[in-house]
Parts: sequence; structure tokens; C-alpha cells
Amino acid sequence: MTGKEYLAEFKNLNRSIEQMQEYIQELRERSVSISHPLQEIVVQHTPQHDKLADWASRIVDAEDQLVELSNQRIDMYSAIFKKIVEIPDLNQQSIMMARYLQLMKYDDVACDTGFSIQYVYELHSKGLKAFEKVFEGSEPA
Repeated sequence: MTGKEYLAEFKNLNRSIEQMQEYIQELRERSVSISHPLQEIVVQHTPQHDKLADWASRIVDAEDQLVELSNQRIDMYSAIFKKIVEIPDLNQQSIMMARYLQLMKYDDVACDTGFSIQYVYELHSKGLKAFEKVFEGSEPA
């Protein structure tokens, strides 16, 4: 795996977390619309499936998955941060952190740093090459 692919995995992980959060929100909204009818106590009958419990179970499962994804994100963020700070040029570090850890767009990075967009592209390109060197040096054989 290349350093660029590793950085892309982090971006995809963030996207998965956002999608899971949206899914949980949708489950919660749908579960609120379910009514649980009151029934008379019947001695013998076929048990009815509890829809509310099903929705609650789905929400709990999705939240567990979200926690797992979030833990993966924290670990990956930390690993990427440690590699970026090994890049010798501070401007390249700044651009790489903004692009890959803060998930900023090039225009926003340029605005934040006061650099021209062309210079941001140049720093990013050099920073990515430097990241590749750091990444290759730290990858287990």
C-alpha cells in the first residue's frame, strides 16, 4: 500500500462514519413513528413480534458499529499525524494536515494559510512525496 492509498483509506473511513451517523438518525426517526398498540392480555396466542424492540436492536447494533469505526478513525488519525510531523518542511506539514486530517479543500487551505492556490498545490505535491518516503520507511516488511 502506498502512502497516498493510506491517506485515501482515512478519507473513506470518515465517509463511512458520516454514512453510519445518517443511518442511525434515520433509524431513530423511523422508530419514533412506530406505535406500540395496547392489547388485552390473552392466555394463549401466537406471540407477536415486537417491532419497537427490533428497531431498538437495530439502533444499538448501528451505534456499536459507529463506535468501532470511530475507534479505527482515532487510531488512523494518530498514525497519520505521527507520519506527517516527520516531514521536514513545516509548510508541507501544514498543508498535509489541513488536507488529510482536517479534510479541507484546496481553496479553504489557501484561504487559511494565505498562500496562493498554486503554491498550495505545489506544497501538497512535495508534501505527498515526503509523506510517501516517511510511509515507506515505517511500513513493516
